[in-house]
Amino acid sequence: LQHVSFADSGGSISRLELIEKKLRLNLVPEDGAFFSTYPDVPATISERKGKVTTRQNVDGVIVAKTYRFTRDALEGIDVVCDNTKRSAVEFDLTINVSNGLAVDKTANAKENVQLNKVRYFRNNELFSPNSGIIDLRDAKWFSSDNRYFILAVISETGFDDEKLEIIKKTRTTPAGAVMTIPVKLAPRARYSKSYRVLIAGKSFHALREHGIGLERTIDFGILGSLGKFFLRALLKLNSFTGNFGLAIILLSLGIQSIALPLSLKSLRAAADMKRIQPHLKEIQSKFKSDPKRMNVEVMELYKKHKVNPLGGCLPMIFQLPIFWALFNTLRSAYELRHAGFLWLKDLSQADTLFSAIPFINRIPVLGNAGPLPLLMGAGMFVQQFMSGSTNDPQQKMTAYVLPAVFTFMFLRFPSGIVLYWLVNSLVTIIMQLFFVEREIVHEHQLKKTK
Repeated sequence: LQHVSFADSGGSISRLELIEKKLRLNLVPEDGAFFSTYPDVPATISERKGKVTTRQNVDGVIVAKTYRFTRDALEGIDVVCDNTKRSAVEFDLTINVSNGLAVDKTANAKENVQLNKVRYFRNNELFSPNSGIIDLRDAKWFSSDNRYFILAVISETGFDDEKLEIIKKTRTTPAGAVMTIPVKLAPRARYSKSYRVLIAGKSFHALREHGIGLERTIDFGILGSLGKFFLRALLKLNSFTGNFGLAIILLSLGIQSIALPLSLKSLRAAADMKRIQPHLKEIQSKFKSDPKRMNVEVMELYKKHKVNPLGGCLPMIFQLPIFWALFNTLRSAYELRHAGFLWLKDLSQADTLFSAIPFINRIPVLGNAGPLPLLMGAGMFVQQFMSGSTNDPQQKMTAYVLPAVFTFMFLRFPSGIVLYWLVNSLVTIIMQLFFVEREIVHEHQLKKTK
């Protein structure tokens, strides 16, 4: 924590800045607040030895909230209600814990509304309802979080009669979290309850160290186990290289080495298909008026030359779950936030270098992109060209369209995943060059034997 501001309206936190990699981020949304009570009743604010206390007089009941700070973080909040009246009172103390967490980029504000969620953890299971009133009995904690940050309220002794109201998000406002505490006080009596508070970045290992399941708020997608494995691998490689970009390159090379047998099989299949192209064209020309007979002859040709037309798809099938797991990991990992590489300032965000270059930034679509997706698209086209797809009339259109479609899709993808795919393409091109040279030598030897 770098700076915390309090408001006398509701005795709430009106500004809470985190410092991450020399950048400041205020997590309190515009016109929002954390831990607000009775916003129409002014509060007095006092500070003493790492504690800030706000007090409100609500019809003879003093509602005090003491915010406890460690050296660099908000540690917890103590809620105390003192009945100063001679008669018993009974009321519901409502604490507006959060109406979402802010983001650092205006461009991400719309997405942030959808990503902000209110969750609670009970019986080793995480729940994320869209709305409703939840009985917190037996729950360990509840939270308000977005992609990279979390505000969690944890009860060390367990919640009693507290209830959590989840206010449904709208198109423009994120989901809200409101805790209600039923309070019954005899004359001159006191009610008190303490909660631990965590407001931090969603670092997987840091959250897991708490041992209460907070790390499960990180969205690794449906292939979560694979995503966690890749995150651990990237952190290990980063500790070795000192740069997440280099770590992604090494990870890509490692995955390619594992997939090498499949890649070689795919290249052999592509070479076999290229070799039988003259026979294939002959069959297509001979039986063009009889599609049924043509299919039979084509299958016989494949069988005779032991060619598998789907053999080239094996690496793609292998890569799909890896790609999806990496996509979610690179997009959601707090550790990669603001991690730079070459001209890329943030590997968790899209490459937008062109937006800073005059004239180029006026070009539709490309003006808010960068060179990395274009390099990746060029690599894919070279792959298609070297595989011989551009020479086959049936595959020619796909060979041209597929790289263009992928380039357009990847314009807004995290630059880390684009870098991964680019490295994959370059490795495949190198392997294709090796196979082309091998085929040339093979053809030369055949001519000599003849």
